[in-house]
Amino acid sequence: MTIDEAAERLSTDAAGVRKLLAEGRLRSGAGSDEIDPLSVIEVLATRISEATLMATAADRQPFVAALGVPMSLLLWVLFGFVFLFGLADGQPIVHPAAMAAITAAWLGATAALARWGGGLGTMNGLGVAIYGRRDSPAGKVGTAWLVAMFVPLVPLRSYVVLQEVEHERTMHGGGTSYRLADAPLCWPQIVPIFVGVWAAIAAVTAWLAFG
Repeated sequence: MTIDEAAERLSTDAAGVRKLLAEGRLRSGAGSDEIDPLSVIEVLATRISEATLMATAADRQPFVAALGVPMSLLLWVLFGFVFLFGLADGQPIVHPAAMAAITAAWLGATAALARWGGGLGTMNGLGVAIYGRRDSPAGKVGTAWLVAMFVPLVPLRSYVVLQEVEHERTMHGGGTSYRLADAPLCWPQIVPIFVGVWAAIAAVTAWLAFG
């Protein structure tokens, strides 16, 4: 098998094939520019195995967390819209200061449930998702956030993203799954997102209240 043929089967390029050769994951064939077909099959089998492990990782989290986190966020979003509509009409259901306290307690409890569950995944934009990629000596670092309507709200933990696999979306799930390594919270990545999101939420609330 030629290098170009191996690259096509592995969905990479010639440089990617040579890198796999250097790592010992592929073996040379009879000629200097040939690849052992069996080693190509072994690499493909390893990728399928890793993708399966990653795809099922989120399924191992407790059911109460897998369902409870998105449901809690959905209720918070609905309550927030009711509050904002009332604020715009001059008749908020609770005082803005009370709403801030409710939000802090509500999202804090939901974040604790998400950390305990330990999984990744969203349901209609509600749940836990990884945002950001920041270079570090260990590799690309991303942070898992509590998200509502795909907006990152509360940082949960940071990871070195070792591998990402895109899965076809079906009625049973899909999206992206990961192979991750734990990392300390990446504050240079977290702070700008957190400040930007909550400043925007505060600005909208103030505009509705005083605009």
